[in-house]
Amino acid sequence: PIKVGGRGPLKDQEGKLKQLKELAEQEKNEIEQSEQKGSVKSAKQKKKTSRKLAQLQSQIDRIVGKETGASVDSELSMVLFGDYELYRWQPNMLKNSVPGLSFKTLMVCRLDGPDKKIVKALVDKAM
Repeated sequence: PIKVGGRGPLKDQEGKLKQLKELAEQEKNEIEQSEQKGSVKSAKQKKKTSRKLAQLQSQIDRIVGKETGASVDSELSMVLFGDYELYRWQPNMLKNSVPGLSFKTLMVCRLDGPDKKIVKALVDKAM
């Protein structure tokens, strides 16, 4: 599929990014110390610290713009939604929705084939 480029880093977040990276480094050091101790209490602490580190990394990734790319068909389906977070995926508002509720959803499809000629032939055959 054709891809849409990522959004890049968030502006005016350098200070927060630096702070998050420092906290993540502290958590990594805590995990290393926990591994050196090797006790049961340390194993529980390591799990808690690892979870906290994963949360910090997720915040860092959001600021730096990781996982913000998408396929064109995915972005086309969101055109009428207005502003939305360009990080990871969006919840499916149609899943388990109540009949009669309307969402601004566009139905899109991805035309896929080994080359442009075959994709064009698919469109021609459909018409």
